[in-house]
Amino acid sequence: MRFIPAEPDIATVFRRISDGDIDLQPDFQRGEVWPTAKKQRLVDSILRGWVVPPVLLISGGHGQPQQVLDGQQRLASIRDFMLNEFSIDGRIEPLDQSIESLHGIRFSSLPLGVQREFLRTPVRMYEITDYRPEEPAEIFFRLNQPTGLTPAEKRNAFFGPVRDQIREIVAQFEDATTNQRSMLGFTNGRMAYDDVFARFACTLEFGTLRNKVTASAVNAMYRRSNPLRDEVMSRLESAVHCALQVMGRVGDDTETPRLNKATFYSWLLFFARLTATGDLNKVAQFFLFFETVRLGIGPNVRTGSPDFVRMHGSGQHSTLPLMPLYSDRASSRVADVSSVVLRDFALWACWFEFTSGTGAICSDPAYRRIGEFWQRDENAASDQYERSTLEFIENIAWGAEF
Repeated sequence: MRFIPAEPDIATVFRRISDGDIDLQPDFQRGEVWPTAKKQRLVDSILRGWVVPPVLLISGGHGQPQQVLDGQQRLASIRDFMLNEFSIDGRIEPLDQSIESLHGIRFSSLPLGVQREFLRTPVRMYEITDYRPEEPAEIFFRLNQPTGLTPAEKRNAFFGPVRDQIREIVAQFEDATTNQRSMLGFTNGRMAYDDVFARFACTLEFGTLRNKVTASAVNAMYRRSNPLRDEVMSRLESAVHCALQVMGRVGDDTETPRLNKATFYSWLLFFARLTATGDLNKVAQFFLFFETVRLGIGPNVRTGSPDFVRMHGSGQHSTLPLMPLYSDRASSRVADVSSVVLRDFALWACWFEFTSGTGAICSDPAYRRIGEFWQRDENAASDQYERSTLEFIENIAWGAEF
Protein backbone atom coordinates (compact mmCIF):
# COMPACT_ATOMS: atom_id res chain seq x y z
CA MET A 1 0.00 0.00 0.00
CA ARG A 2 1.38 3.40 -1.01
CA PHE A 3 0.52 6.90 0.26
CA ILE A 4 0.96 9.72 -2.26
CA PRO A 5 0.95 13.13 -0.51
CA ALA A 6 -0.54 16.34 -1.92
CA GLU A 7 -1.49 19.79 -0.60
CA PRO A 8 -4.11 21.37 -2.83
CA ASP A 9 -5.69 24.57 -1.57
CA ILE A 10 -9.32 24.75 -0.48
CA ALA A 11 -10.38 26.40 -3.75
CA THR A 12 -9.02 23.41 -5.69
CA VAL A 13 -10.58 20.89 -3.31
CA PHE A 14 -13.99 22.59 -3.56
CA ARG A 15 -13.80 22.61 -7.35
CA ARG A 16 -12.91 18.89 -7.44
CA ILE A 17 -15.81 18.06 -5.12
CA SER A 18 -18.19 20.10 -7.27
CA ASP A 19 -16.90 18.40 -10.42
CA GLY A 20 -17.35 14.94 -8.88
CA ASP A 21 -13.62 14.21 -8.93
CA ILE A 22 -13.74 13.59 -5.15
CA ASP A 23 -16.57 11.35 -3.98
CA LEU A 24 -17.72 12.29 -0.47
CA GLN A 25 -20.31 9.50 -0.35
CA PRO A 26 -18.71 6.20 -1.38
CA ASP A 27 -20.87 3.26 -0.39
CA PHE A 28 -18.74 2.36 2.64
CA GLN A 29 -19.18 5.78 4.26
CA ARG A 30 -21.93 6.74 6.67
CA GLY A 31 -23.99 9.85 5.96
CA GLU A 32 -22.99 13.41 6.77
CA VAL A 33 -23.61 13.58 10.51
CA TRP A 34 -21.73 16.60 11.83
CA PRO A 35 -24.03 19.21 13.42
CA THR A 36 -23.64 22.87 12.49
CA ALA A 37 -21.68 23.63 15.66
CA LYS A 38 -19.02 21.10 14.77
CA LYS A 39 -18.79 22.41 11.21
CA GLN A 40 -18.34 25.93 12.59
CA ARG A 41 -15.46 24.75 14.78
CA LEU A 42 -13.67 23.36 11.73
CA VAL A 43 -14.07 26.67 9.86
CA ASP A 44 -12.88 28.46 12.99
CA SER A 45 -9.75 26.28 13.05
CA ILE A 46 -9.04 27.07 9.40
CA LEU A 47 -9.48 30.81 9.97
CA ARG A 48 -7.04 30.62 12.88
CA GLY A 49 -4.48 28.84 10.70
CA TRP A 50 -4.52 25.75 12.91
CA VAL A 51 -3.52 22.34 11.58
CA VAL A 52 -6.43 20.30 10.26
CA PRO A 53 -6.03 16.50 10.18
CA PRO A 54 -5.11 15.16 6.73
CA VAL A 55 -7.65 13.62 4.38
CA LEU A 56 -7.20 10.06 3.09
CA LEU A 57 -8.44 9.26 -0.41
CA ILE A 58 -8.71 5.89 -2.12
CA SER A 59 -7.38 5.97 -5.65
CA GLY A 60 -10.18 5.58 -8.16
CA GLY A 61 -7.92 4.40 -10.96
CA HIS A 62 -8.72 4.56 -14.69
CA GLY A 63 -10.12 8.08 -14.41
CA GLN A 64 -12.62 7.20 -11.66
CA PRO A 65 -13.29 9.63 -8.77
CA GLN A 66 -11.18 9.39 -5.64
CA GLN A 67 -13.20 8.06 -2.68
CA VAL A 68 -12.84 9.66 0.73
CA LEU A 69 -11.68 7.07 3.28
CA ASP A 70 -11.17 9.54 6.13
CA GLY A 71 -12.10 13.22 6.22
CA GLN A 72 -15.60 13.03 4.76
CA GLN A 73 -17.14 15.21 7.46
CA ARG A 74 -14.34 17.81 7.20
CA LEU A 75 -14.62 18.13 3.42
CA ALA A 76 -18.42 18.26 3.57
CA SER A 77 -18.19 21.05 6.16
CA ILE A 78 -15.86 23.08 3.95
CA ARG A 79 -18.17 22.56 0.99
CA ASP A 80 -21.27 23.57 2.98
CA PHE A 81 -19.58 26.70 4.30
CA MET A 82 -18.63 27.79 0.81
CA LEU A 83 -22.22 27.12 -0.29
CA ASN A 84 -23.41 29.55 2.43
CA GLU A 85 -25.27 26.87 4.36
CA PHE A 86 -24.03 28.17 7.72
CA SER A 87 -22.27 31.23 9.10
CA ILE A 88 -19.17 31.82 11.22
CA ASP A 89 -19.49 31.49 14.98
CA GLY A 90 -17.27 34.23 16.42
CA ARG A 91 -17.92 33.20 20.02
CA ILE A 92 -15.91 29.97 20.02
CA GLU A 93 -13.31 29.81 22.78
CA PRO A 94 -10.57 30.91 22.94
CA LEU A 95 -11.94 34.16 21.61
CA ASP A 96 -10.14 35.79 18.67
CA GLN A 97 -10.90 39.43 17.91
CA SER A 98 -10.56 39.05 14.14
CA ILE A 99 -12.98 36.10 14.11
CA GLU A 100 -15.37 37.77 16.57
CA SER A 101 -15.78 40.56 14.02
CA LEU A 102 -16.95 37.96 11.47
CA HIS A 103 -19.64 36.46 13.72
CA GLY A 104 -22.81 35.57 11.80
CA ILE A 105 -21.28 36.20 8.37
CA ARG A 106 -21.55 33.61 5.61
CA PHE A 107 -18.82 32.86 3.10
CA SER A 108 -20.12 34.95 0.22
CA SER A 109 -20.38 38.02 2.49
CA LEU A 110 -16.86 37.78 3.96
CA PRO A 111 -14.38 40.55 3.22
CA LEU A 112 -12.51 39.72 -0.01
CA GLY A 113 -9.19 39.35 1.81
CA VAL A 114 -10.62 36.82 4.27
CA GLN A 115 -12.18 34.86 1.40
CA ARG A 116 -8.86 34.71 -0.44
CA GLU A 117 -6.97 33.62 2.64
CA PHE A 118 -9.54 30.88 3.30
CA LEU A 119 -9.44 29.64 -0.31
CA ARG A 120 -5.61 29.57 -0.33
CA THR A 121 -5.44 27.39 2.80
CA PRO A 122 -3.78 24.08 1.90
CA VAL A 123 -5.44 20.78 2.73
CA ARG A 124 -3.07 17.92 3.40
CA MET A 125 -4.16 14.82 1.49
CA TYR A 126 -2.86 11.31 0.94
CA GLU A 127 -3.97 9.19 -2.01
CA ILE A 128 -3.88 5.47 -1.18
CA THR A 129 -2.83 3.18 -4.04
CA ASP A 130 -1.56 -0.37 -4.50
CA TYR A 131 -3.57 -1.67 -1.55
CA ARG A 132 -4.87 -5.12 -0.62
CA PRO A 133 -8.66 -5.39 -0.01
CA GLU A 134 -8.37 -5.41 3.78
CA GLU A 135 -5.84 -2.58 4.17
CA PRO A 136 -8.11 0.49 3.64
CA ALA A 137 -10.61 -1.07 6.04
CA GLU A 138 -7.98 -1.49 8.74
CA ILE A 139 -7.05 2.19 8.45
CA PHE A 140 -10.74 3.13 8.49
CA PHE A 141 -11.32 1.05 11.65
CA ARG A 142 -8.38 2.53 13.51
CA LEU A 143 -9.24 6.12 12.64
CA ASN A 144 -12.96 5.77 13.40
CA GLN A 145 -12.97 3.63 16.55
CA PRO A 146 -13.97 6.58 18.80
CA THR A 147 -16.96 7.50 16.60
CA GLY A 148 -19.09 4.48 17.51
CA LEU A 149 -19.43 2.98 14.05
CA THR A 150 -21.67 -0.07 13.84
CA PRO A 151 -20.04 -3.39 12.89
CA ALA A 152 -21.67 -3.16 9.48
CA GLU A 153 -20.33 0.37 8.91
CA LYS A 154 -16.82 -0.76 9.84
CA ARG A 155 -17.06 -3.91 7.75
CA ASN A 156 -18.26 -2.00 4.72
CA ALA A 157 -14.85 -0.37 4.41
CA PHE A 158 -13.41 -3.66 3.12
CA PHE A 159 -12.73 -3.19 -0.58
CA GLY A 160 -13.48 -6.72 -1.73
CA PRO A 161 -15.94 -8.74 -3.81
CA VAL A 162 -18.10 -9.94 -0.89
CA ARG A 163 -18.79 -6.38 0.19
CA ASP A 164 -19.86 -5.51 -3.34
CA GLN A 165 -22.15 -8.54 -3.56
CA ILE A 166 -23.92 -7.70 -0.29
CA ARG A 167 -24.20 -4.03 -1.26
CA GLU A 168 -25.86 -5.04 -4.54
CA ILE A 169 -28.39 -7.22 -2.71
CA VAL A 170 -29.15 -4.37 -0.30
CA ALA A 171 -29.58 -1.90 -3.16
CA GLN A 172 -32.02 -4.23 -4.93
CA PHE A 173 -33.94 -4.79 -1.69
CA GLU A 174 -34.20 -1.06 -1.01
CA ASP A 175 -35.30 -0.34 -4.57
CA ALA A 176 -37.97 -3.04 -4.40
CA THR A 177 -39.38 -1.80 -1.07
CA THR A 178 -39.38 1.92 -1.85
CA ASN A 179 -43.07 2.11 -2.66
CA GLN A 180 -44.54 -0.73 -0.62
CA ARG A 181 -45.39 -1.34 3.01
CA SER A 182 -42.41 -2.82 4.82
CA MET A 183 -42.61 -5.73 7.23
CA LEU A 184 -39.42 -4.46 8.92
CA GLY A 185 -39.41 -2.42 12.09
CA PHE A 186 -36.01 -0.92 11.34
CA THR A 187 -34.36 1.05 8.54
CA ASN A 188 -30.99 0.85 6.84
CA GLY A 189 -29.86 4.11 8.42
CA ARG A 190 -26.86 2.48 10.13
CA MET A 191 -26.51 -0.25 7.48
CA ALA A 192 -28.78 -2.63 9.39
CA TYR A 193 -29.89 -4.34 6.16
CA ASP A 194 -26.26 -4.93 5.24
CA ASP A 195 -25.66 -6.51 8.63
CA VAL A 196 -28.60 -8.93 8.37
CA PHE A 197 -27.80 -9.97 4.80
CA ALA A 198 -24.09 -10.39 5.62
CA ARG A 199 -24.88 -12.63 8.59
CA PHE A 200 -27.37 -14.57 6.49
CA ALA A 201 -24.72 -15.06 3.77
CA CYS A 202 -22.26 -16.24 6.43
CA THR A 203 -24.77 -18.84 7.62
CA LEU A 204 -25.22 -20.04 4.04
CA GLU A 205 -21.45 -20.35 3.76
CA PHE A 206 -21.28 -22.37 6.98
CA GLY A 207 -23.97 -24.75 5.71
CA THR A 208 -25.28 -25.20 9.27
CA LEU A 209 -27.13 -23.31 11.97
CA ARG A 210 -24.84 -24.82 14.58
CA ASN A 211 -21.96 -22.38 13.99
CA LYS A 212 -22.28 -19.02 15.70
CA VAL A 213 -22.17 -16.14 13.24
CA THR A 214 -19.73 -13.87 15.06
CA ALA A 215 -18.53 -10.45 13.93
CA SER A 216 -15.08 -11.92 13.33
CA ALA A 217 -16.55 -14.64 11.10
CA VAL A 218 -18.39 -12.09 8.98
CA ASN A 219 -15.29 -9.87 8.86
CA ALA A 220 -13.22 -12.82 7.64
CA MET A 221 -15.75 -13.37 4.86
CA TYR A 222 -15.43 -9.72 3.83
CA ARG A 223 -11.63 -9.71 4.01
CA ARG A 224 -11.05 -12.42 1.46
CA SER A 225 -10.37 -11.81 -2.21
CA ASN A 226 -12.80 -14.42 -3.59
CA PRO A 227 -16.55 -13.72 -3.84
CA LEU A 228 -19.44 -15.70 -2.37
CA ARG A 229 -19.95 -19.01 -4.15
CA ASP A 230 -22.60 -19.17 -6.88
CA GLU A 231 -24.64 -21.60 -4.76
CA VAL A 232 -24.61 -19.21 -1.81
CA MET A 233 -25.57 -16.24 -3.96
CA SER A 234 -28.36 -18.23 -5.57
CA ARG A 235 -29.88 -19.19 -2.20
CA LEU A 236 -29.41 -15.68 -0.83
CA GLU A 237 -31.11 -14.07 -3.82
CA SER A 238 -33.90 -16.67 -3.77
CA ALA A 239 -34.62 -16.03 -0.07
CA VAL A 240 -34.63 -12.25 -0.55
CA HIS A 241 -36.92 -12.62 -3.58
CA CYS A 242 -39.30 -14.75 -1.50
CA ALA A 243 -39.23 -12.14 1.30
CA LEU A 244 -40.11 -9.41 -1.18
CA GLN A 245 -42.92 -11.50 -2.65
CA VAL A 246 -44.34 -12.16 0.81
CA MET A 247 -44.14 -8.47 1.68
CA GLY A 248 -45.96 -7.63 -1.53
CA ARG A 249 -48.72 -10.16 -0.87
CA VAL A 250 -49.35 -9.06 2.72
CA GLY A 251 -50.92 -5.92 1.26
CA ASP A 252 -51.31 -2.30 2.28
CA ASP A 253 -54.73 -2.86 3.82
CA THR A 254 -53.34 -5.19 6.47
CA GLU A 255 -51.92 -4.34 9.87
CA THR A 256 -48.49 -5.69 8.99
CA PRO A 257 -46.38 -7.04 11.85
CA ARG A 258 -42.93 -5.46 12.14
CA LEU A 259 -39.81 -7.61 12.37
CA ASN A 260 -36.62 -6.77 14.22
CA LYS A 261 -33.21 -7.81 12.90
CA ALA A 262 -33.30 -11.19 14.66
CA THR A 263 -36.72 -12.21 13.36
CA PHE A 264 -36.01 -10.93 9.84
CA TYR A 265 -32.86 -13.07 9.84
CA SER A 266 -34.93 -16.08 10.97
CA TRP A 267 -37.50 -15.55 8.23
CA LEU A 268 -34.71 -15.37 5.64
CA LEU A 269 -33.47 -18.71 6.97
CA PHE A 270 -37.00 -20.06 6.63
CA PHE A 271 -37.39 -18.82 3.05
CA ALA A 272 -33.97 -20.21 2.10
CA ARG A 273 -34.91 -23.72 3.23
CA LEU A 274 -38.26 -24.08 1.53
CA THR A 275 -37.67 -26.92 -0.93
CA ALA A 276 -40.07 -25.10 -3.26
CA THR A 277 -41.85 -21.86 -2.57
CA GLY A 278 -44.98 -23.36 -4.09
CA ASP A 279 -47.99 -21.22 -3.28
CA LEU A 280 -46.47 -17.90 -2.19
CA ASN A 281 -49.89 -16.75 -1.10
CA LYS A 282 -49.86 -19.60 1.42
CA VAL A 283 -46.39 -18.62 2.60
CA ALA A 284 -47.48 -14.98 2.95
CA GLN A 285 -50.58 -16.07 4.84
CA PHE A 286 -48.43 -18.14 7.19
CA PHE A 287 -46.11 -15.20 7.83
CA LEU A 288 -49.03 -12.93 8.63
CA PHE A 289 -50.75 -15.41 10.93
CA PHE A 290 -47.57 -16.45 12.74
CA GLU A 291 -46.40 -12.90 13.46
CA THR A 292 -49.89 -11.59 14.21
CA VAL A 293 -50.66 -14.36 16.67
CA ARG A 294 -47.23 -13.98 18.25
CA LEU A 295 -47.43 -10.20 18.62
CA GLY A 296 -51.16 -9.98 19.36
CA ILE A 297 -54.28 -10.44 17.32
CA GLY A 298 -54.92 -7.43 15.05
CA PRO A 299 -58.29 -6.10 13.84
CA ASN A 300 -57.76 -7.28 10.27
CA VAL A 301 -57.19 -10.95 11.05
CA ARG A 302 -60.12 -13.21 10.23
CA THR A 303 -60.26 -15.41 13.31
CA GLY A 304 -62.89 -17.67 11.83
CA SER A 305 -60.69 -19.13 9.11
CA PRO A 306 -59.59 -22.78 9.45
CA ASP A 307 -55.94 -21.75 9.17
CA PHE A 308 -56.29 -19.30 12.06
CA VAL A 309 -58.07 -21.88 14.21
CA ARG A 310 -55.19 -24.27 13.68
CA MET A 311 -52.58 -21.60 14.44
CA HIS A 312 -54.47 -20.33 17.47
CA GLY A 313 -54.59 -23.74 19.02
CA SER A 314 -58.22 -24.75 18.69
CA GLY A 315 -57.39 -27.54 16.30
CA GLN A 316 -55.58 -30.82 16.87
CA HIS A 317 -52.41 -29.26 18.31
CA SER A 318 -51.69 -25.91 19.91
CA THR A 319 -48.82 -23.90 18.49
CA LEU A 320 -49.26 -21.16 21.08
CA PRO A 321 -46.65 -22.46 23.59
CA LEU A 322 -43.98 -22.02 20.92
CA MET A 323 -44.75 -18.33 20.49
CA PRO A 324 -43.33 -17.12 23.84
CA LEU A 325 -40.19 -19.20 23.28
CA TYR A 326 -39.71 -17.66 19.85
CA SER A 327 -40.34 -14.14 21.12
CA ASP A 328 -38.06 -14.54 24.12
CA ARG A 329 -35.21 -15.69 21.89
CA ALA A 330 -35.89 -12.78 19.55
CA SER A 331 -35.43 -10.15 22.26
CA SER A 332 -32.61 -11.63 24.32
CA ARG A 333 -29.69 -13.90 23.42
CA VAL A 334 -30.75 -13.31 19.83
CA ALA A 335 -27.48 -14.36 18.18
CA ASP A 336 -26.40 -17.41 20.20
CA VAL A 337 -26.71 -20.76 18.47
CA SER A 338 -29.50 -22.13 20.66
CA SER A 339 -31.68 -19.07 20.03
CA VAL A 340 -31.17 -19.15 16.26
CA VAL A 341 -31.93 -22.88 16.14
CA LEU A 342 -34.97 -22.61 18.42
CA ARG A 343 -36.49 -19.76 16.39
CA ASP A 344 -35.92 -21.70 13.18
CA PHE A 345 -37.48 -24.85 14.63
CA ALA A 346 -40.49 -22.91 15.94
CA LEU A 347 -41.21 -21.51 12.47
CA TRP A 348 -41.01 -24.91 10.84
CA ALA A 349 -43.02 -26.70 13.54
CA CYS A 350 -45.78 -24.10 13.15
CA TRP A 351 -45.57 -24.32 9.36
CA PHE A 352 -46.07 -28.10 9.65
CA GLU A 353 -49.26 -27.57 11.64
CA PHE A 354 -50.39 -24.63 9.48
CA THR A 355 -50.24 -26.76 6.35
CA SER A 356 -51.25 -30.03 8.06
CA GLY A 357 -47.94 -31.42 6.85
CA THR A 358 -48.88 -31.00 3.19
CA GLY A 359 -47.07 -27.76 2.32
CA ALA A 360 -43.57 -27.19 0.97
CA ILE A 361 -41.10 -28.97 3.23
CA CYS A 362 -37.84 -27.92 4.82
CA SER A 363 -34.55 -28.99 3.25
CA ASP A 364 -33.32 -30.04 6.72
CA PRO A 365 -33.43 -33.87 6.92
CA ALA A 366 -34.71 -33.53 10.49
CA TYR A 367 -37.96 -32.07 9.18
CA ARG A 368 -39.32 -35.57 8.62
CA ARG A 369 -39.44 -35.93 12.42
CA ILE A 370 -41.46 -32.77 13.08
CA GLY A 371 -44.59 -34.88 13.49
CA GLU A 372 -43.03 -36.55 16.53
CA PHE A 373 -42.86 -33.18 18.25
CA TRP A 374 -46.63 -32.80 18.13
CA GLN A 375 -47.17 -36.25 19.62
CA ARG A 376 -45.56 -35.26 22.92
CA ASP A 377 -47.44 -34.30 26.09
CA GLU A 378 -48.39 -30.64 25.61
CA ASN A 379 -49.62 -30.03 29.15
CA ALA A 380 -46.23 -29.46 30.77
CA ALA A 381 -45.46 -26.25 32.67
CA SER A 382 -43.84 -23.48 30.64
CA ASP A 383 -40.31 -24.08 31.96
CA GLN A 384 -40.65 -27.81 31.36
CA TYR A 385 -42.07 -27.14 27.90
CA GLU A 386 -39.03 -25.07 26.97
CA ARG A 387 -36.64 -27.68 28.32
CA SER A 388 -38.39 -30.56 26.55
CA THR A 389 -38.52 -28.55 23.30
CA LEU A 390 -34.78 -27.84 23.43
CA GLU A 391 -34.13 -31.52 24.19
CA PHE A 392 -36.22 -32.57 21.20
CA ILE A 393 -34.36 -30.11 18.95
CA GLU A 394 -31.02 -31.50 20.10
CA ASN A 395 -32.21 -35.10 19.77
CA ILE A 396 -33.10 -34.70 16.08
CA ALA A 397 -30.04 -32.45 15.42
CA TRP A 398 -32.18 -29.67 14.01
CA GLY A 399 -30.15 -27.20 11.95
CA ALA A 400 -27.06 -29.41 11.67
CA GLU A 401 -27.46 -29.22 7.91
CA PHE A 402 -28.47 -26.04 6.14
